[in-house]
Formats: sequence, structure tokens, C-alpha cells
Amino acid sequence: MKEFLTNVRPPKFLRYFFYIGYSWYRGFKSERDDAHFTIILLFWFAHTSLFFTIFLLLYESVIVHSKYLVVLPFAIFFGYVFYLLFWYDNKWKLYIKEFSHLKKKDRLLGSIYLFIYLFTCLFVGFYDLFIY
Repeated sequence: MKEFLTNVRPPKFLRYFFYIGYSWYRGFKSERDDAHFTIILLFWFAHTSLFFTIFLLLYESVIVHSKYLVVLPFAIFFGYVFYLLFWYDNKWKLYIKEFSHLKKKDRLLGSIYLFIYLFTCLFVGFYDLFIY
């Protein structure tokens, strides 16, 4: 089982976005040691809110009174998933090595893609708050 958990990896675009976010946060002195933690936390929050909103849109008739109590299982589940994908056995270090060949120009373009990706995830994630 340990071998299986060690070999579980996120899709390549998520590893790429992790590297881009990591290299961007790494530029700040206050984030020098915790850049990997910050971007993993940001990904966790964006994906939890995105999938929670999609779940609410699909099953809103089932969860009428206590829909925000359902957010806790989503947060725990995605916390565990992102732990396995990035933290378990320090996998995040492998993702940094995987994309360390990128030049600054490529990282700048990747930053734009990352911003669009996170903006879309968070916009859809907070759709329920803005519309209803």
C-alpha cells in the first residue's frame, strides 16, 4: 500500500501549476520557507469550494436546510487528497525538480494560466454565495 501511495501523482497540469505558484511565492522573503505550504493550501481551498458548489448545484433539492454543514466532509476529503498528492513522502520536491528547467519567460506565461485557473475555480466555487 505504501508503494501505491508513493506513486499516486496529480495530473501534469496541476503539478505544473504547483511549480508556477511555488516559484512565484518563493520570491517573497516571508514565504521563502513555506511557499510549498501556501500553494498547496490555496489549491486545497480552490478545489474544495469548486467541487462543493458543483455538488450543491446537482443535489440542492436534497440538502435544503443544512447545506453548509456538508462543507466539512468536503474539506476533510480534499485535505486528505491534497496531502496524498503533495505532502506524502515530500512529493512536492519531485514536482519542483520536474519543472526546474523552465525559464523565467515560461514561468510568467504559466503565472497567467495559473491566475485564470484559480480565478475560474474560485468564481465557480463562490457562485452559490453570489447568486443565491
